[in-house]
Amino acid sequence: MRVCSFFVLRIVFLFDQVGEIKRMRELFYPTLDKVYVIDQKCLFVIEQGEGMIEVDFKVYHDWQKKGIYLSKGQYIKFLSADFKVVKFNLEDAQQATSKEARVLFSHLVAVGHIDLKQSDHYLLSNLTPKQEVDSNTLITASTEQWFYQNPFNASRDEYSMIFDLKETIDQRYTAVTKANDIFMDSSAQIKEVSHVLKDKVGITINGLLQQKKSLESRKEVALTSKSIKEIAFDLGFKDPAYFNRVFKKWVGKSPKVFRELFDYQGRDMFMTDLLALIEAHFKQQHKVDFYADKMHLTTKALSKKVKDKIDQSISSIIKEKLVCSSKKMLSNGALVKEVAYRHGFEEANHFSAFMKHYTGQSPTAFLI
Repeated sequence: MRVCSFFVLRIVFLFDQVGEIKRMRELFYPTLDKVYVIDQKCLFVIEQGEGMIEVDFKVYHDWQKKGIYLSKGQYIKFLSADFKVVKFNLEDAQQATSKEARVLFSHLVAVGHIDLKQSDHYLLSNLTPKQEVDSNTLITASTEQWFYQNPFNASRDEYSMIFDLKETIDQRYTAVTKANDIFMDSSAQIKEVSHVLKDKVGITINGLLQQKKSLESRKEVALTSKSIKEIAFDLGFKDPAYFNRVFKKWVGKSPKVFRELFDYQGRDMFMTDLLALIEAHFKQQHKVDFYADKMHLTTKALSKKVKDKIDQSISSIIKEKLVCSSKKMLSNGALVKEVAYRHGFEEANHFSAFMKHYTGQSPTAFLI
């Protein structure tokens, strides 16, 4: 895999039936704020790390012992410096192309994942860098776990209907503009699928279509060196000026500005420097003013720049770091008072109120 080849620390080679050597499992420590573009279906297992990851322009938190499924064309970026990741390459597994496995790789409104800690399947709950594992068995077990978690509270028939639609949109999004273009032969089918999609996923068919168009537009702008005109034509827009207007409506920025802010080649060290600063001080410094002063910016200017870069506030980054770090200490047996002090809270009751507000549970709920 192109994006991971420089960071592989250990490679386990498996032999297929005709004796070819295949690289299935890789262990690496990703570089902070670096974009890793995916070139095949794979599973990322977060062995170690607190904080945020970014997948396809969305930021997610607290991924320790989660299994993240990605497909060719997606990207992942790690926004903390302490991640240890195991990657399983699954492209050659027969099960990867099954209709059941679509739930893992064809994401709807968020990145597909399973919770390894909550799995009763030994293979999943004990995945380690050294473990021997068959890729087909891994996908089968993961699919079972996904259906057990049932994130959209739907039946298997309903999931099949939803992912049939998603598959059609993924294949035809450049050629269609509305739901009627997808189901030209059946208004009854539109009504049935619309109801299931809205009820279970909370989005309309047109919403899912526009979401796909928007995502692929951002990928083309951010991850390629194509001209905006070329991107517009490739995505089915006959008028590049119209594409510019639609893109700005979707994203809030012109394609040119969005490309500059995303900074795929990593020339701008702003986010790397800021995240390293937060990593070093978040336990004692909770205010944005402190980080603005260190970055030689006003609070307003810093907040705007971070929002433009990752569409998230600095306060939310700090709070998520505090929550993840506190939960880890509590689960390792630390006293609530000690955790509160280590994370810059003058009183244990202030810390308890903070945890209750941001997790819905008191600190004692995380004690083992």
